Amino acid sequence: MKKVFKGNPNQQLKAERELRGWSQKYVAEQLGADHYYLSRWERGSAVPSPYYRQKLCTLFGKNARELGLLQEDAPLLHEVPAQEQEVPSVTIPQSMEKEVHDPTMPLFVAEGIGIVGRDGLVHRLKECLCRERGIALTALGGLPGAGKTTLAASVARDADVLEHFADGILWAGLGPNPDVLSHLSRWGTLLGVPAIEATRLTSIEEWIKTLRLIIGTRRLLLIIDDVWRIEAALAFKVGGPHCAYLMTTRFPPIALQFAPNDAIGRARTGGE
Repeated sequence: MKKVFKGNPNQQLKAERELRGWSQKYVAEQLGADHYYLSRWERGSAVPSPYYRQKLCTLFGKNARELGLLQEDAPLLHEVPAQEQEVPSVTIPQSMEKEVHDPTMPLFVAEGIGIVGRDGLVHRLKECLCRERGIALTALGGLPGAGKTTLAASVARDADVLEHFADGILWAGLGPNPDVLSHLSRWGTLLGVPAIEATRLTSIEEWIKTLRLIIGTRRLLLIIDDVWRIEAALAFKVGGPHCAYLMTTRFPPIALQFAPNDAIGRARTGGE
């Protein structure tokens, strides 16, 4: 008969998660784990492997003892799913500490070109993106020609934003038929994933897990421009706990889906 590990509920891990307003599903996504792992860990029916224990400590900014991950009195037999032991083969690059400069970011920033009330909008976006509590999800919606891309690029070059997101800014311009895999691969290159290892990552899911691992606790602003489908935007939620997202779309329902609390509308003003 197979023995089953049965430990005590991990109230510390649950409390730290709820303190940040994170769901079990969200934490699992940040770890690149199946969604039911968090439920098992918090119930005490399984314990994280060393690989996931390290990732949990990085995500929460706490040590293993503070997260209740050290169970000195637990039996040696741990029920840990086999796939939990799998560690992505990609090597974390030494260059990852360098600031990221995305060359695809639009160069036209300008001083109010086609944007009425630009300063007020920039200030509001900065407040949403640079707050310290929780992960910032901000969406900028409006009709074609409302200056959304220009405004997003302007925010990305703001001195306060650049100082806050000291590790850099990533940009993905999607449109109606985005090549999501190509964009994620390009982000990987910018973050220092070696070319020989990048060739082994052939699916969107593999790239998402790899980028989350590499970004870790870095402070990055991820901009997803001209989104036509919410599924495409969600594929770029690869940042860690200190990252923020700014998405632009011409479709208000997508803006609300992506950022229910910070969806900002734009009227047509004659520039995009």
